[in-house]
Amino acid sequence: MLSDQLFAEIFLPGIVRECSHMDHCIYPLDGPQALRYLDTLLELPQIHAIQWVAGAGHDHWADWVPMYRRIQEAGKGFWIGVPAAELHQLFAALRPEGAWLTVSGIGDEDSAQAALKAISRWRK
Repeated sequence: MLSDQLFAEIFLPGIVRECSHMDHCIYPLDGPQALRYLDTLLELPQIHAIQWVAGAGHDHWADWVPMYRRIQEAGKGFWIGVPAAELHQLFAALRPEGAWLTVSGIGDEDSAQAALKAISRWRK
């Protein structure tokens, strides 16, 4: 990993330039070591959302709720993958604003309809 100074000097100009060409930019933040750059990335108006990839063995969404809250507090969206059986936990832990969901563990149309109904009621 790079120091914060080298990240700012070497990578931020390219990130800003690339994101400036998009109407909506999702930045893929990959691995716990990359979290050191989260606050810097959240300050960029060109980035609209964060896709957090925790890495092998660190990937349960609930372990990262404080980070998702930081993203929301910065006014950014986030992508999150959640098992259908844990939707109620997600709804209790985070606000719906800016959340982009991938729901796993849906095996039939009834399960899919139940998940859609639950998500549609996710309001605080």
